[in-house]
Order: sequence, then C-alpha cells, then structure tokens
Amino acid sequence: MTTRHKALLIGASDYDEPGIRSLPFVRDDLARLSAALTERGFHSAEVAESKRGITLNFVKEQVSRFLREAKRDDTLWILLSGHGQHYEGTDHLIPEDASFHVHPFASSCVPLDWGKELNETAALRAVFLIDACREGIEQDSMGPAGIEGWAKRKQTDALRREVAYVYACSPGQFALFVQEGEAVGDGVDAGTSPGESFSLFSRAVCDVVTDLPHAMHLAEFEAAVQQRIAELHAAYRKSRPLQLIRVRTDAEKSDFAVLPGRARDASEHPWVRAVADHPAWERTDPELYAARDALKELCVAQAGRLVEAYERSAASLRDDPWHDSELAKRTHDRMGFLLGKMGRGAWLSPTEAALLTLLPLGPVLS
Repeated sequence: MTTRHKALLIGASDYDEPGIRSLPFVRDDLARLSAALTERGFHSAEVAESKRGITLNFVKEQVSRFLREAKRDDTLWILLSGHGQHYEGTDHLIPEDASFHVHPFASSCVPLDWGKELNETAALRAVFLIDACREGIEQDSMGPAGIEGWAKRKQTDALRREVAYVYACSPGQFALFVQEGEAVGDGVDAGTSPGESFSLFSRAVCDVVTDLPHAMHLAEFEAAVQQRIAELHAAYRKSRPLQLIRVRTDAEKSDFAVLPGRARDASEHPWVRAVADHPAWERTDPELYAARDALKELCVAQAGRLVEAYERSAASLRDDPWHDSELAKRTHDRMGFLLGKMGRGAWLSPTEAALLTLLPLGPVLS
C-alpha cells in the first residue's frame, strides 16, 4: 500500500488576553506551509480554522480527530504554532482564549500529550512540530512560566509506530519571529521579501519542504531546518541567541522517513560537486591524466560517503561550539583561489590533487 503523507496545521494568533501578544504572521505561515506541502505531494495539508477561534477544546478535538481518522500506512504531520509554556512536567500550547484569571493558568492551555490517541491511531508515523513563540509574555506571578523549557517527551507509543516531536527551540530559549519592519542586512539575499513577517522555524520548515525535493529522513530534515534557521537569524541580525531546535524520538532518525520525494542523487550535494569540479584536477600533470581520472572517481565516491556520515552526525555536531558547517565550502573556495596563483608549468600529482579536494571535508566531521 502506498504511504500517504497528511498534515494538520493549527496556529493560535489572535489572543483574547491583553497580556499575551498576538502573532498575526501565524496565518500566513500556515498558508505558505500548506501550499508547500501540497506541492510536495502530501495527500492533504489542512489548516484548521474555527469561527470561535483556536480554543483549548478545538485544538484537542482537531488533533484527536486527525489521529483517529488516519489509515495504516499514513505519515502524519501535526504543526502547532503559537505561544507556549511548560508547567508541572507537561508542555502546553497557549490557545487564543487562555486567561490569566484561570488558576493555574495551564488549565486553560492545551497539554501537548496525545499518548492515548497515539496508541490507538492506525498511522505508521506521526511528526509533531511545535513552533512555540514566547515573545511578548511578561514573567510574573500570573503569567506562564518564563524560562523553564519544554519537557522531555515520555514516549508511550506502540513499538511498531514511529513518533517524533520537533521543537522550534531548546529549553530556556525563544522561538523567534521576524516583524514587518525588520529588514535583512545590506547586500544580503535571504530568499524573503521586504515587509514579510514570519516565524523563523515555520519559514525554515517551509523552505526545506520547497527547496529540497528528494525524499528525506528525520536526521537530514533536522539538520536542514537548523541550517535555514541559522541563515535567517544571521540575515535579519537577530540580537537573541540562535534558537536550536530539539527532536525527541525513540526511533532511529536516519531511518525515520518524514518527507516524500524522489531518491536522492548524491551528486547533487555541494560537497560532492565541489570535489568533482575542484580546480586541483585541472592542475594535475597532463602525463598522469589516467591516474588522475581514476583517483578523481574514488574521491567523488568518498565525498558521497562523507556526506552520509556528516548527516548522521549533524544533530550532535550542532551543539559543538567549535563546529563550523561552512568550513568545507570556504576552504574549497580559498584553495581554488590559491591554485589559480600557481605558475604556468607547475603541476600537481594526482595524489596531491586528491588530498586538496578531500582534506577540507575532514575537519567538518571532527
């Protein structure tokens, strides 16, 4: 049976409580992502709407229905966007009708716990994407807990099912967004339009869905979304620390298929192209071209294996303060510049060319 990918997108934006800042960009985020998922080949990408607003009961009802109606081979995406808080061991989405006059405040919020429904759903896989923006909520006695992060998920899922929770930020961090008046730095092309307002996380997810058409597993998806968040964070010169997404799952990330698409062609990866097209090969002694071509083929294949190793390690490398994901590209570019300064008649051996093309990839994995 063919796997169907289905999405349910829920966003709280217009808050009744004066002390909770509204998030008008959420609607555009969901509409943009819905269109991207549909174009990607999702069977459906539903944006949940209600005349009475995104209330506690509405969110619980919609998620429960979505899980209940799923078929055996479905892969489900459930995106929840809005303000969020952590209270007494449980993560919550703050619905539009939440009130500080309710004590405890969390009782008017949506607990992100669908353990019972997950145990009963027929779906093969479920991915919860939690885009919880905390800006604009003051930390006081009546407000949501300020800095305690999202709890570690307790997985109660059946062993046959793969479930993942992808959080927009780490404990104690902010899920950032771009306001209408913000602009990118001079000379920077962020792939966005002037005057746009959006959540960095939701926009990054949308851009990954749109720009990377090959089938994708959870580990690669996590790394790609994080990289896009970092690009947007730098482009808009955000003063707060870079938000680091967190993924909680009992499944093996490299085996957890999250996005449909054609099989990935390793030759498309920038590392593989950089090795294949490196100017070092053209600076090899013409009398050794046969050896050069054989060694070049081996180096391109090795670059493909290094790509796979890097993507498996991307989540752990992301937390290393010394890790620089752009190091390989910069080193390749600068090595090409230096090779251009070699005098006429100065040739490399095939072995030297191989070292120059592969060496920049090693430090990225260390």
